[in-house]
Amino acid sequence: MQFIFDLQSEDVEAVSKEPGIIVSDDPSLNVFAIKLNNQQGPTSDVNVRKAISYAMDYDAIIAARNGRSKLLEGPLPSNLGYYHNPNLNLYRLDMDNAKEALAASAYPDGGFELEFAYVAGDVIEEQIGLILLDQLSQLNIGMTMTPITWPDLVARVLKAETAPAMSAIYSGTDYADPDNFLWQAYHSSQAGFWAAASHYKNPELDKILEAARATADHAERVDLYYKAQEILVNDAVEVWGHSDFAPEVLSEKVGGYVYCPIMGNYFQPLWLKD
Repeated sequence: MQFIFDLQSEDVEAVSKEPGIIVSDDPSLNVFAIKLNNQQGPTSDVNVRKAISYAMDYDAIIAARNGRSKLLEGPLPSNLGYYHNPNLNLYRLDMDNAKEALAASAYPDGGFELEFAYVAGDVIEEQIGLILLDQLSQLNIGMTMTPITWPDLVARVLKAETAPAMSAIYSGTDYADPDNFLWQAYHSSQAGFWAAASHYKNPELDKILEAARATADHAERVDLYYKAQEILVNDAVEVWGHSDFAPEVLSEKVGGYVYCPIMGNYFQPLWLKD
């Protein structure tokens, strides 16, 4: 073994104990979120979405990843630099706030069932679902876990009417810019795309994202993207989970490896040192 990528966190931990092995702890730009259906059922109620967001045990997510993740602080990974808004009112585990939000919704006593769809065989997504199932039971909210193949999940989220109430979605990045994350997931034109499984539609946000695409003024773009993040968090569009560390391990004999968080970073010249 000289170079392995896309390992589960427990496998990285196990392999890291082998002599001569280097584990990459570089933060990635991958993001995991639970997409909440903003158009259908109880999750179309912003206060239900806030209740779910406050009920999630975020520290348990990091524990499930054996510490090889960082919690998201809103819809953008924090290591995106100056574009990440550090002043967001984040959702963290607070059952009192969760109960207060639910009481302000159209379902003050809970009593409804939500479907959580995740990719069959993905252990981490399943574990996160089980964490949320336990937390929501404290709000008298039931949860059905549906393992599903990725193509079937993509097909289901095409329409809000068939999209699950909650969909576990990982997203990578093609370019290190807020547009990569925010346009594909939250602009109204993208509703039904797998990254936009929440079917969120907000004309105000659309205008902001369009303006950010149109201007070449850096300061203006930062300001626009700060506003976009504030709107998304205030609307509790989805439950933002975590961003993984790089899933690569390599032999100390490998030369030339430089971690790049952009998808396709494996296509680079590598060589054996001896």
